[in-house]
Amino acid sequence: MYSIFLDYCFSITCLLSQGTYRPRCCPVSRFVHSPLRPVSLQKVDDRSVDRAVFLLDRDSLIYCAYAAAAPNTLASAFDLRSSRLTSGLSVSSVDLNQPIAHLAIAFRTGIVPINDHCSLSAGSRHQSATEAGFAHRLRNALGGDSRRAKGLTMLWQAGAIGANVHATADRENIILSMSFPRSQASLGASLLSELAQPSLEAWELEDSLDTIKSDVAHLSTYERVSQLLHEAAFRNGPLGQSPLCGPHNTGSVNYRKLQDYAASRLNMQVASECAVVGVNVDHGELQSFFAERAFIQENKNRKEQASSSYHGHGESRREGCSTGVAVAVAGEGPSLGGDAKRLAAGAVAATIAQKVLSSSSVFYQPYSDSGLLGFYVESVADGTTAAKIKDSINKFKTLETSVDESAVQGAKAATKVAILTKADKGAELASSLASSVLSPSRDLHSPSDVAALVDSLSVNDVKEVARLAGARLSLGALGSIRHVPYLDEC
Repeated sequence: MYSIFLDYCFSITCLLSQGTYRPRCCPVSRFVHSPLRPVSLQKVDDRSVDRAVFLLDRDSLIYCAYAAAAPNTLASAFDLRSSRLTSGLSVSSVDLNQPIAHLAIAFRTGIVPINDHCSLSAGSRHQSATEAGFAHRLRNALGGDSRRAKGLTMLWQAGAIGANVHATADRENIILSMSFPRSQASLGASLLSELAQPSLEAWELEDSLDTIKSDVAHLSTYERVSQLLHEAAFRNGPLGQSPLCGPHNTGSVNYRKLQDYAASRLNMQVASECAVVGVNVDHGELQSFFAERAFIQENKNRKEQASSSYHGHGESRREGCSTGVAVAVAGEGPSLGGDAKRLAAGAVAATIAQKVLSSSSVFYQPYSDSGLLGFYVESVADGTTAAKIKDSINKFKTLETSVDESAVQGAKAATKVAILTKADKGAELASSLASSVLSPSRDLHSPSDVAALVDSLSVNDVKEVARLAGARLSLGALGSIRHVPYLDEC
């Protein structure tokens, strides 16, 4: 259930560069990758942000408090069904009685099948120093040929039924999703299952080089600062690795090296590391279809992912040619592998932090074994920049003092409304539920259950999270870094 908080309830959060990339087109323009943009202090267009939602001002919080008290038919009628096939594959579905169906296939920490004998890790946290950028190359290869069909043919077939296909990659998961008319569920499931099995032939990897270079060249300032923050927070740990190729390694790679890398990781295809979620798709039909598919099997000898602990007290700075400066500061936040109540408290604490740091964009990014709670700010570099950044850091350090009964009640109301509102958006719901199934708890809860958990939080629950976040800070800065104070100066 933990990713439900990540994808539903952040009324103030833009996920801190977890690795979803700018849009690009595959052989058919309908295969579009979802973008990640930093949020502003205004409403964010749903089309331009994959999983971010709204930044709420004071009036919005008041509106949310009234809206939360109103009955929600979606919450009471939310029939969430989940089952596990004999192969170990998790299949979940929910019917919102909408005309468009949404299907998502997610791979945890990136175990994506290549052929009958090997598979490869998709999440960047599994890359070694010599394998940097492999998750990026894998994401960009989706939509190519599979073992049984040509990629161009499949994408044209998807276009013929009006389908949209999206691929996103982050530090822990790769998600391939498709939206199509619900009457085309069988064809949509068939196409998506094949698109999720790239053959990764040498010529296909060569064809994707231009898109990789374009992704790197068009990185936003926010995404660059995000990576610096992760390096400072997690140092040489798996979560400190970038999900993208660096500017120095966007060229051709040795095909055999990639195959050797895959074979050295795992020698079986994995179903227990994969989840399928359908929205507005019949559960029995979905279950029957994937039960007949043999492309994913159970791996009883899988290797556990390497842990990545939060260190804190680190700084990563990079001088830029810009006259401005961008800074991200964060502390340790609750992880996906911890108590669900603490995760909910992290979302509420982030909402309160946004109200305190009104000139910044607050984020909360939990991972399976760690998390980040902090803020991001961009500014023109001048004589007042250092003082403003220092003031924001000090406010975040003392966030605990801003947590009182009134603040918690308002933040809880906003979070609950965001949860129930998010549940009505099928495409986002499919991806978020798929991530939830692959979280350490592997639990699924309805939006009303999650809202009830948020409602059960006490002031002390939120204060504990705020105290942890302000204790050991990390900083990432890009641009005119001479205007950025060091953490020990704040």
